[in-house]
Formats: sequence, C-alpha cells, structure tokens
Amino acid sequence: MEVNDALIDNLANLACLEFNAEEKEEIKKDLQRMITFVEKLNELDTTGIAPILQMSAEVNVLREDIVNDSISRGKALKNAPSSDDMVKFITPIREKTIAISQDKKYMQMVMEEGTAKARASAKETLRLVREAIGFKSY
Repeated sequence: MEVNDALIDNLANLACLEFNAEEKEEIKKDLQRMITFVEKLNELDTTGIAPILQMSAEVNVLREDIVNDSISRGKALKNAPSSDDMVKFITPIREKTIAISQDKKYMQMVMEEGTAKARASAKETLRLVREAIGFKSY
C-alpha cells in the first residue's frame, strides 16, 4: 500500500486535523513504516495457531446478579426538586446561553481557541503514540 499526499489529506479530513507540509511528510513516513511492519507480520506462517480473541483464558468473569427489594416511585421522588425549582434554576443558564450564542465575535474566538487546543492535543497524542510504538522521525 502506498502512502501518498491524497491518503494523508483524506485521513486528516476524517480526523478534522490540519497539517503543514513538514508534518505531512513526517506522518507519511511514519504511516509507511507502520504499514511495512504490518505487511512484514503478514509474512509469518501462522498455520496451526489459533487466533487470540482475548488476552486471558477467563471468559465472562461477572458477579452473580442479586435481586433486592426496590423502593417505590414515591419514595424515590421524595427529595427530587419540583418543576418550579427546576425552571428557576435553568432560566438564568438558558438566558446566558442565548446571549453567548448571539455574540458572533465571542463565538468565533471560542472556536479558534478550541481548534488550537484540539490541534495541540492531537499533535501531542500523535507524538506519544509514535514514541510508544518506537517510530522515530528522521
């Protein structure tokens, strides 16, 4: 399988990420090394070796269900807030949400900051994954 710019662009689009040219080249090299590694594994003769579906021989290690008495609906709702209390609680939140959503400049700023944070987080995660699987950038 060939790793090309179109594949990297498609993967970036699916992951909602953007990469500059240098990052694309680095990702392309790493992805090609990963694919080469997996292709090398496919060369192994696994005749007579059963597939491993679980890392442990234990299957469905669950506790037994114990049926207990349940409480009545009235008892369960005894300490629940009334609908009037909920309206009083929610109204200021709803009003603030509407005010914020109508402030286009603020919403644009929040979107840009969120995008930058997500990009930084994704870049760091990718770095950690590369480090964990032993791929080095050259």
